[in-house]
Amino acid sequence: MKKPDRRIPRTEKLLREALIALIAENDYEAITVQDIVDRANLGRATFYKHYDGANGKEQLLSNVAAYLFDDLRTRIGTPTRSDLLTARHPVRALPFQHALEHRDLYRVILLKSESQRAVISTMRTYLAAYMGISEAELENNKIMRVPVEAVVSYLAGAMQALLAWWLNDERTTAYSAADIAEMYYAMTLPALESVT
Repeated sequence: MKKPDRRIPRTEKLLREALIALIAENDYEAITVQDIVDRANLGRATFYKHYDGANGKEQLLSNVAAYLFDDLRTRIGTPTRSDLLTARHPVRALPFQHALEHRDLYRVILLKSESQRAVISTMRTYLAAYMGISEAELENNKIMRVPVEAVVSYLAGAMQALLAWWLNDERTTAYSAADIAEMYYAMTLPALESVT
């Protein structure tokens, strides 16, 4: 059996870390592939082995978003539905605390039109798993005349919009992650209760 090439995950990690560091320092639009490979101490050819030409930077950003949401899923673990519906439960604030910790990165990911579809899709999958809903239920089940998939898509869009408002408006910095979580649940609880 052929051993996996350990250079691939190492290279992916270097490229992700380089983009994350550059986003913290610069406007995303101003970052070039050359900036990324210079920061990662890799060659351009190595970058293009992993990512396609013209869309390579956006593909890397999507990879970073997926990595970010995987980290969030790991932190959250497997809470129960009652955790989700319990006011001020610590797990409810975790997505918002995570966004605050990675504020610059979330700003780019949430507002970059090329990555919004991937972000909504990832949030949708995260919320479905969080609520204990399988992919089959997402596609086939209807609750209260509303397909579960529609409810989960609504919740993902609401979370994306609330995060974008919170992270991009200087007037909202007084709100903590717990405050934002409570706002989110106050606005979306009827939708959550329709599938729990």
